[in-house]
Amino acid sequence: MKKLKGYFIAFIILVLFFPTGVLYLLAVFGVVISELKDFLLNGFGLFLFGFAIILLIISYSPLRISNKKVKKYLEEKDENAQ
Repeated sequence: MKKLKGYFIAFIILVLFFPTGVLYLLAVFGVVISELKDFLLNGFGLFLFGFAIILLIISYSPLRISNKKVKKYLEEKDENAQ
């Protein structure tokens, strides 16, 4: 229980001082790795962990960010035209 309280405090500090999503994910992965070491040594656990990392990379990809910028630019252009 004491260990969980420490993780909770660390998580709150991260949320307050570093509100970027990437640092959060690093903190969460750090906790997950330390807690599930035995599971990750198992092949299936490693597969799931790799799959989760790939999904994260896809969700934070620059293509998606630029897509948002393009959408915003097109909306602004539309508003200016009207």
